[in-house]
Amino acid sequence: MTPTIPSRIKTSLILGGALLFCLAIILMARHAHHQFESTLVDQTKQQLLLIARSTATSLKQHMGDHLNSLSEIAQDPLFRKKNLVIAATGSERQRLRIFYEAHRRELESIAILDASGRLVTSWPEETEPAGAFDMSTFAGGLQPQASPHVLDGSGRQVVMLSVPIAADSEIVGCVRALVNIDTLTSLYIHPLKFSGGAMAVLIDEHGQFLSQPPSENAAETAAPSSCVNEECGNRQLITTELAAGRDGVGVFIADQQGEHPEPRFVAYAPIKFNAKNWGIGVILPYSSIAEPIRHHSRQALFIVAALLIFFGVGATLLFQVQRKKHALEIETRFLQQIAEKATELERINRILRDQAIKDELTGLYNYRYFHKVLQRDFALAARGKGDYSCMLIDLDHFKDVNDSHGHAFGDMVLKGIGAMLKEESRDTDVAARYGGEEFVILLPDTDLDGSMIIAERIRARLEAHVHSDGTRQRKVTASIGVSSFLAHAPQSPQDLLAYADKALYQAKSEQRNRVIVYT
Repeated sequence: MTPTIPSRIKTSLILGGALLFCLAIILMARHAHHQFESTLVDQTKQQLLLIARSTATSLKQHMGDHLNSLSEIAQDPLFRKKNLVIAATGSERQRLRIFYEAHRRELESIAILDASGRLVTSWPEETEPAGAFDMSTFAGGLQPQASPHVLDGSGRQVVMLSVPIAADSEIVGCVRALVNIDTLTSLYIHPLKFSGGAMAVLIDEHGQFLSQPPSENAAETAAPSSCVNEECGNRQLITTELAAGRDGVGVFIADQQGEHPEPRFVAYAPIKFNAKNWGIGVILPYSSIAEPIRHHSRQALFIVAALLIFFGVGATLLFQVQRKKHALEIETRFLQQIAEKATELERINRILRDQAIKDELTGLYNYRYFHKVLQRDFALAARGKGDYSCMLIDLDHFKDVNDSHGHAFGDMVLKGIGAMLKEESRDTDVAARYGGEEFVILLPDTDLDGSMIIAERIRARLEAHVHSDGTRQRKVTASIGVSSFLAHAPQSPQDLLAYADKALYQAKSEQRNRVIVYT
């Protein structure tokens, strides 16, 4: 006869087993919670670091373009004189005004300084800060410099761009431009936000956080000053890392009152111009991920408590079902968050890529990207990879369009012509805005006859099209110069472009609205 287990003992065993099972589930839930928190923290750090790197790259390219333009001014023979007081008059001052007007959305001023760092002339005069400029910044050589500064007295935040002026290998002065940080950050930094309240700021070479916009949640995005643990360091660590040209991410404590100050994620990436080391910082409140973690923790405890109270002996099976359901919900939400953040990151990267290579008004490629493609494709053609043609397009009497109808109407015309050029270009062609009302199209694997056919089709379409804003109408014609690699045997990419430019000049001389091949 098989002995039977008393019901009380059986019940006790079942309840004990259920209790042990629930305790095991609690331990497993705790482990899963820590795993979830660790994974979410790592994902957030990586995304912030990618945003910091992308923003730093874009901003460095933008500052590099400005420094290249200032270098052209500094290398002008009119300025490369030992007596800059004499040099900075007349047409030389006019050149400063032209540069300022071309970039007035960002610039506060542009100035010429003498060898002691004192102001010779500036445009506009009233905005140039008083006091001498520290010329020792060029002690390491004749390299351009760029770094953020807080101006003495006014407290204004600017990025200072400076290029030395040399005469007979001697520094006789420099060209200096002040870029308004508020304008710069509105274009490149503050728009780069993603879910959770993240924002990006400039970090100067001393580790100070600049360009923080006033907002209702200023406390959440306050610049951090100390670290949560020894692993991530402190503000000095950021300064040291940026000086070494390294990027990174950590969790820091913000500068705010209270017993429990809010920790922040801070990702940073360097922007280095020769001796100056500064960078971009991306700040995200830790609470953006802490609240979901706490929510999941509370939900798990509630489920376990409900199982212990209401289900007793039969709670084991039900607990398993609820546990699986809960784990599936956590996994689904976690994957959903990753997918949303990945989509947002891809959108930001796409915007940055377009800003780097596209002209904002026409949607065509910009001047820098055009020259990059020209160098690459010319090298292919030179190695016998087929013919290669260049088409330079200039709108006839476009100044009259702006003078007669205003710049807004002129911008509408340029935008419409940009759209037409994209439609007429093949997938392999590169249509770019060359500057002002000039455009250029590079045609790989296209001989002279083929490029002439395309050019004539574009000219005819431009001539027939009527540009209208609903109240005003205007036709705009174009003169086109064409050159080809095999037909004209250029020795360099610049020659191919120069031949097309000469043909364009001939078309302008012959009453415009025509296509001319270089001869």
